[in-house]
Amino acid sequence: KSAIRARVGRRSADVQRWRAAWRPAGPRCGGSVGRRRRLRATGALWPIYTPRIAIPSKASVSIRPSRLSCNKSRFKTGAYARACWARVSARPTVRSVVASAGHVLDVGSGTGDFTAELQDALPRSRLTGVDISADMVRHAARQYPHVRFVEADLASASEPPLGACSVDLATSFMALHWPGPDRRLVRRLYELLRPGGAWVAGFHGAGSCQEGVDAIDATARSAPFRDYFFGAALGHNKGASAAAAADHVARSQGEDSLLDALPTMFRRDPAALWVDRLGEAGFVDVDVRPLEIRTAYRSTAECYQRLMAAWPPIFSPSHIPADRLPDFVGAAAQAMVDAYDPPSADGVVAVMTSHVLEISARRPDSSP
Repeated sequence: KSAIRARVGRRSADVQRWRAAWRPAGPRCGGSVGRRRRLRATGALWPIYTPRIAIPSKASVSIRPSRLSCNKSRFKTGAYARACWARVSARPTVRSVVASAGHVLDVGSGTGDFTAELQDALPRSRLTGVDISADMVRHAARQYPHVRFVEADLASASEPPLGACSVDLATSFMALHWPGPDRRLVRRLYELLRPGGAWVAGFHGAGSCQEGVDAIDATARSAPFRDYFFGAALGHNKGASAAAAADHVARSQGEDSLLDALPTMFRRDPAALWVDRLGEAGFVDVDVRPLEIRTAYRSTAECYQRLMAAWPPIFSPSHIPADRLPDFVGAAAQAMVDAYDPPSADGVVAVMTSHVLEISARRPDSSP
């Protein structure tokens, strides 16, 4: 324990600056200021395999698993969004819609960085970014005044914020794993699209970031932190079996890990569930392609940076006091390193595996 704290205490100036800049964030789609620092991305990516599997459903569906490896230690949302857009926009079922789209809606636009990139990539289209966070919308509008940004919760709004059948193309990158395949959200996306319109997206799926989930889960159960993480929230006295009580809560909610049982945890739903929900809503030509991206880390400090950038909004401030966050994340980073087996000859000490779903779907040309 003392060794971990000493190592965390020697963290770089960059990490100290990130800690000073961090603010608690809400859990929902699009995020807030704290989630700007989630999933910082990779450099070069290359394909390893792309077999195709046909899956029967209410809609015409295909699921194609593939895998990417990365040779840098961070997963950058912007780099992933660009690569995902290049892949999904080129699919035959949506290519013509992308080329002719007059109005494009970016769902979960966040800071607006990639929404503005899309506007540059589609100069003949009119881009609108929608996000649940008012702070994000204000920030994006200041940074990119040539793009329209709207605050809205698509899953709960009584009426479509832009009017029914008003969008030719809807996009979303690294955002919809927060709400998951909510029926109201999927139906609202369908309603916003004009007949013949298309939706393309990429986000986390089942089992994504499991190494980080396991490390944080183990740290939350450990003696220094379990009372902070679960004891108070469950109404137990200090010294009581908080970990056992948390296990009970997790199992009662059908979750394997304590972290997945938290309402603030991002969803990690399987491709089949998205296929079913899109089919229920009326989408056709549903094409879901799972993608595996492995990010290597070469020091405990790199693991710490990734976990501190991406995870605190999920379990803080309701569980871990701000002054204990560095110790907690440091212990989780060490747990990631300890769990990595076997040690790598090229200096890799830990790996984070992102299981991403890349989806394209269309509203039928003639639909109710």
